[in-house]
Amino acid sequence: MHRGIQGEARGHSLSIGEKLVAFLASSAIIILVGLAGFIAFQIACWGSCAVVAGIQQQEGENAMFVGIGSGFVAGIATIVCLFWKTRPRRRHRG
Repeated sequence: MHRGIQGEARGHSLSIGEKLVAFLASSAIIILVGLAGFIAFQIACWGSCAVVAGIQQQEGENAMFVGIGSGFVAGIATIVCLFWKTRPRRRHRG
C-alpha cells in the first residue's frame, strides 16, 4: 500500500525507500535551483561587465565596481526568487 504524502499527513511514518526518494528529490531541486542561480549570476555579471567595460573607458575605474555589484545583486535576487518559488508549501488540514 502506497502511503506517500497523504499517509505522512495522517501521522504514518514513511518507509526507508520513500524517505530516500523524498531526500533525493529535494536534493535534486536544491542543486537545480543553485545551478540556475549560478547561471543567472554569471549572465548578469558578465553582461554588466561588458557594458561597464565600454563605459569605463570614458568614466574611469569606478564603473567596473558598479557593474560587478549590480551583477552580484541580480544573481542573489535570482537565487532567492528561485528558492522562494520552490519552497515546500504547508498543507492545510481540513
